[in-house]
Amino acid sequence: MNFKILSYLFLVFIVSNIVAQPVKINGFAPGAEGKTVNIKTYIDQFTFSENILAKAIVDQSGHFSMNIPIENTLLTKLRIDFSSADFYIEPNKTYDLRLDSMNYSIDGKSNPFINTKSINLHINNDDKTELNNLIQQFNLMFNEFTVQHFNQIYVLKEKKEVDTFRIMVNKAFPDMSNTFFSNYLNYTVASLVGLTQYYSKKGIAKKYFINQPILYNNPAYMSFFNEYFSKYIIGGSPKIPLNDIDWCVNKEPNLDALVDSVGKDTLLKNEVLREFVILKGLYEMYYSPNYIQKNVLMLIDEIALKSKFNEHKVIAKNIQRDFNKLRKGTTVSDFVLQDINGVNYGLKDFKGKYTFIIFWASWCTPCIMELDAISKVKDNYSKDINFIAISADIEFLTLKYYLEKKTFGFPILYFNNNWDLLESYNVKAFPQTMLIDRDGKIAYYSPPLPSQGMERFLKLLLFDKGTKKEEKKQ
Repeated sequence: MNFKILSYLFLVFIVSNIVAQPVKINGFAPGAEGKTVNIKTYIDQFTFSENILAKAIVDQSGHFSMNIPIENTLLTKLRIDFSSADFYIEPNKTYDLRLDSMNYSIDGKSNPFINTKSINLHINNDDKTELNNLIQQFNLMFNEFTVQHFNQIYVLKEKKEVDTFRIMVNKAFPDMSNTFFSNYLNYTVASLVGLTQYYSKKGIAKKYFINQPILYNNPAYMSFFNEYFSKYIIGGSPKIPLNDIDWCVNKEPNLDALVDSVGKDTLLKNEVLREFVILKGLYEMYYSPNYIQKNVLMLIDEIALKSKFNEHKVIAKNIQRDFNKLRKGTTVSDFVLQDINGVNYGLKDFKGKYTFIIFWASWCTPCIMELDAISKVKDNYSKDINFIAISADIEFLTLKYYLEKKTFGFPILYFNNNWDLLESYNVKAFPQTMLIDRDGKIAYYSPPLPSQGMERFLKLLLFDKGTKKEEKKQ
């Protein structure tokens, strides 16, 4: 076996041992006994898609414990029900957490997706060089400085304020051995550089982006990146011809041509940075009326399949998932829920007909009015459409007692505090509707309620489908 092969195998051994370094988390959460602690992280800082790293049950004494293998330093979110707190974890570290006692129960008449609670989280570590302590101290300093010097920075754009703050930072943090913190500090200060126009636009790019690594997991870097390259390829760079962009996206969708057009900006000669900026630009184009969404998706799909950079493939796939979520024709999450009599219903049980779903709660007066209206007309559509209602009442007995006094004549299911189900269906308010087609795919997200013209909508839908069936027969 020659030296090159031995060197390669040694490198593989080293890398494989770096990949999975454990993080140990011990915690005390009084008031959360019996509840599940989730540790999540953002997969990327474009879509802010979340990934669950670990789960643990809080025991009856209020304690929990978990192990998480990670490769890099990560910003994480500790979540219990709809309460959360952010903190950083580093590979091969142990964290002893203490959460302030609090009431995690959800008000039965409020929307927990909107009315979230913050957890006061403390890390039992007096080491001032611990990353969370460093970032907390720096953020406090930065916030106080920008408030006290608001006029000089935001209005007068005095460059000397940047120098003043840098002196303060260097004095407060003489040890910059933690690379993640050093980068966090550097790119947070970069925001002041941008605000005061300390350097030219080109000068900022040369200092902070050109020939610099892309720090995908560093929030300060990504915040500054998103700020600097906001709408960059759709009007922010004078070197990128908008006619070229329009042609590459709207007229003849072509990723190679788009890459070449964006490359006319000399600041984006580096192919990694250029593709990353293109990803951001495509994400912005999707929500712009000036670009064809279908074509934008096609280009993102190509990056997800062909990019040489794994991070970009992951981000492109997350963007795909974000754009395609609840789009017409996509398959929705199945569920198995019970009615008040314990009978199971799954979404697959309703295949073969359209399924009109309404999410509601017994305390929601408009919901009751809509359910009453559906109950009066449902038989007119029984041949083609199933109607089901999913209650988001916190307590099962609340729903049970309500339905013992009032009936609607179609399945009323209890969501059983399955908040993930509501989140996957993007239920942020009540009532919320969805129409599923005969194959279990989304036909329409948020079709009209009875008070908004549901019957006219359904008649047009069935007439259109009936007409197409007749055309196929002929």
